[in-house]
Formats: sequence, structure tokens, C-alpha cells
Amino acid sequence: MKFFATLPIAALLALAAAAPSPAPSEASLEPVTMTNPPTPEQLLHLEDNESVFVEAEGKRAAEKRATQINVGVWEQKWNGGAKGIFTVALGQCYAIGSQWNDAISSLEVPQGYSCVFFASYGCNFNEHARLYVHGQFIGDLDPWGLNKKLSSIYCYTQ
Repeated sequence: MKFFATLPIAALLALAAAAPSPAPSEASLEPVTMTNPPTPEQLLHLEDNESVFVEAEGKRAAEKRATQINVGVWEQKWNGGAKGIFTVALGQCYAIGSQWNDAISSLEVPQGYSCVFFASYGCNFNEHARLYVHGQFIGDLDPWGLNKKLSSIYCYTQ
């Protein structure tokens, strides 16, 4: 008898898991002229617990030719909720559009690239409220105090 009572629940769970997730939306970004462009030392910044990965020379050369990348952002922690895609030209500062400004809880930067996310508009490398992400997924921005507080982005080749 218990088998038949749990069967409909199991069937509902299987259907819910099989339902397609909504397609990511192209997120709006606005190019911003930077008053203080980053210094090479600021772009080489590594957190104490980060490491640098050495890749094959051919792959590194191909990555250096890229002029833009796609950065994934989510409205909830651990890539939950709506997903947006930022198409970012390397070496350009962008203000995050109104849909995503102060709304990002997790993000992903492609391997071989780095992005700096700022709590303020304009990519100010002298401010303390910034996060360097080196080719990885960050599922929760709370440890950096930046959950739902990002307002601009600057990406470059590692």
C-alpha cells in the first residue's frame, strides 16, 4: 500500500526534474569611460588562496586573440533563479544594466580570463569593494560581502 502512495510523488518529482529551465537572457551592459584605468599590478592581483594555472602555449595564444567573452550571472546563490549572460569586450569597463545591478548572487567567468566586479559604478580599481574572479564559478558572493551589490565589471586575459 505504501508503494502506491509514494508512486505519484516520485512521478511528480521526476517530471519536475525533467522540465526545461528557462533560457538565459542577454543581460544589458553600458560601456563606461574609466577615470583611473587599472595598472598592471592591479590586474595581477591574486587572493591569498588562489593559484595560477599554466596552460599549453597553443591554447594561451588562441585565448589572447579573443576580444570578448561571455560571463554568466544568476540572481540566486549556486546558479539558481534567472540566468543572464554578459558579453564583455576585454579591457572595457561596463556598468551593469538595471535588470542585474545589485541583483547578482552567483557568477561564472570562463577559464583563461579574469574579471573584476565592483560594488560601484565605473570600475574604480582604488575602491575596496571589488572581487577578482579568475576563470571560475563563484556560487555565493556572501563571503566577500558582495551578494546583490555588484554594479560594474572589467574583464581581461589572464
